[in-house]
Amino acid sequence: MKGMKKLTKKERYIYLSVASCFFVMLSALFTYFKPLSTLDYLVSDFFYQSLVEKKENASNIKIISIDDKTIEKLGSFSSWSRSETAKLIEFLDGSSDKPDVIAFGLDYHNKLDTKGDNELIASCSKYDNICISSTVVTEDKNACKYIGNIAYPQSSSYVSAVRNANISVKAAEKISAVSDDIKETDIKEHTDVPLNKMGGEDIKDILTPFDGILPYIKTGVINTGRNDDDGYIRNMVASINHDGTSYDSFALAVYQMYLNKNDMEYKAPVVGDMNEFGINYSRNARNFDIYSFYDVISGNIDAKEFNNSIVLVGDYTADSVFYVPNHRASHINEIELQANIINALLQNNTIYYAHKWFLFIWYAIFAVLFFIATTYNSGINTIVYSVILIILQILASCLLNVWGYYIPLLRLIILIIAVAVVNLLSGYLIVRRQRYYLEKAFKKYVDEQVVDEIVKKDGEIKASIGGTRKDIAVLFVDIRGFTPLSEKLSPEHVVEILNRYLTIVADAVAANGGTLDKFIGDAAMAVYNSPSDQEDYVFRAVCTAWDILSNAASLKKECLEKYGKKVEFGIGVNCGDAVIGNIGSQNRMEYTAIGDTVNTTSRLEGVAGPGQILISSEVAKRLGNRIDISFAGEYSLKGKKKKVNAFEINGIREAYEPVKRVKSDEKKSLEEKYEEGKKEIKKVHEKYVNELQNIKEFTGNELKEGIKQKTSAIVKGGK
Repeated sequence: MKGMKKLTKKERYIYLSVASCFFVMLSALFTYFKPLSTLDYLVSDFFYQSLVEKKENASNIKIISIDDKTIEKLGSFSSWSRSETAKLIEFLDGSSDKPDVIAFGLDYHNKLDTKGDNELIASCSKYDNICISSTVVTEDKNACKYIGNIAYPQSSSYVSAVRNANISVKAAEKISAVSDDIKETDIKEHTDVPLNKMGGEDIKDILTPFDGILPYIKTGVINTGRNDDDGYIRNMVASINHDGTSYDSFALAVYQMYLNKNDMEYKAPVVGDMNEFGINYSRNARNFDIYSFYDVISGNIDAKEFNNSIVLVGDYTADSVFYVPNHRASHINEIELQANIINALLQNNTIYYAHKWFLFIWYAIFAVLFFIATTYNSGINTIVYSVILIILQILASCLLNVWGYYIPLLRLIILIIAVAVVNLLSGYLIVRRQRYYLEKAFKKYVDEQVVDEIVKKDGEIKASIGGTRKDIAVLFVDIRGFTPLSEKLSPEHVVEILNRYLTIVADAVAANGGTLDKFIGDAAMAVYNSPSDQEDYVFRAVCTAWDILSNAASLKKECLEKYGKKVEFGIGVNCGDAVIGNIGSQNRMEYTAIGDTVNTTSRLEGVAGPGQILISSEVAKRLGNRIDISFAGEYSLKGKKKKVNAFEINGIREAYEPVKRVKSDEKKSLEEKYEEGKKEIKKVHEKYVNELQNIKEFTGNELKEGIKQKTSAIVKGGK
């Protein structure tokens, strides 16, 4: 912004300080304003998910659903005998091509029929790849905790001792399911996880699978996490700490089982303050192979389909719908959500959401530094730098996302645009401000109309040498008796009196719409009908001369009484053709008028006596009876071969009002035009009345009265 260089050091400091505070507040608004966060997530998710899907490998997660067909054949899941689950386990694990993990996201915390429970315990005790979910009950629920459409009571006969969710099968076999004497060596202490907290809520209980089966399985809490600002689930529970014992999430437990089965190294996801992690959603129901529970246990599906895979079993008839930021399908089933989490863990697509306070600090520092860095650049450079920075920011954010960090895209882009807009707008306003002050100062040295002519509306300065021939009126005025007065007074007093006299001149010229061309020592030159066209400009010039003499009376009296010197004006007025425009050289020029009309006016002013206004015969001819004049005589003017007739003004016969200077770009209202029309009609009427006196001897009274009545009717009609 080149306009910054035109500011003073103090102004630059104030401007940068105020702008920096503005961008800090804007950064806070961008960070904590919820609607903007929602829009930002929408844009960012689209970029990041598209990026993830391109690098994602094929998934080996299979889903066995309790669908409508299964419910029709076997009834609702809550009424089943656990023997149905045992059949599924035997079918899958009884084959040589068995899955690596079988995980049930279902309710098994209560005992049902003894036979069915025993069959399930027997099946689970034979295999080491079974995982059944647990549920966290939080304090803010009154009676039950809902997972899908399944309600879990707050109190039950489940095991009173809270067990470690990560206990191995062999170790679990040594533990009595109902015993309260659990050895301390069998419990894993975790002090870095928030105690008895999950997603900011207080944990009341944990509903684990029923006590008879617990020693033979792995378990993990199936609760997901908090909804984000846009209502979507973005944060997944990694683990919880209940009374000093750590429980992994259901997805994380399945993930670890799969890694152990395949001798792969475990990579823990990066978690935040509440021990949660995020994922890049990329899969949905259409991306996972889904099989009906009934078809599988009926043998309609080949067991080889599940070889070396992760099998998730869930209820598809539940009313639970999870809103996730997936640009393909935003509403997914609970077990599909768990499949997405496990898939993200397998693909290393977990992410860490930056804290809002971190984003606020980053936005604020970035905005202020970028603003300062582009403050002294031109508008084009600012735009180019902004575009480059936006591209770099998108690339950097995508790269960070690949590394596991989620940085919102849109807010920083908007912030870059905001900085650029503020810089461009501020630069424009500063330049406009400087131009205003420059023109204001310029008009103190050059007449306002000349400045408006030189400085065009688009800012272009017309500074070429040349002029235009035009009919104008010219006025020259000089102070008579000023030289003797200046010899008597000090220079300071001389300047003071001179300024007062010249102010009288300048005010009279401006009041009558003239252009003050220049001051020449104690003299001045004014032109009319230049540079812009004017009406009745000759009369304006004569009125200006009369105003100057009238307004100088008090100052004349003061000088006479105070200094004993008589100081008066001598004025000359002429009209005719002259050349107006930029006169001079390419390096130094002046907007003025030149020609014989100007020279004659100067000579008339030179021969005018103190307090006298001399006009040329051309002025007298054009104005006629509108002014009171007397013949002053014939003068031999310097540079003129013939003598010039001059007339002295004794008064103004026609009533007139000082002309209000109107800018060239202002349009006259209809009312103003109407008033001007009335004045013109009055002038015509007065002219005819005067002419009637001259032609009286040639016409009769009847004709005179007729014309008089007609002109009077015109005047009355215009009122």
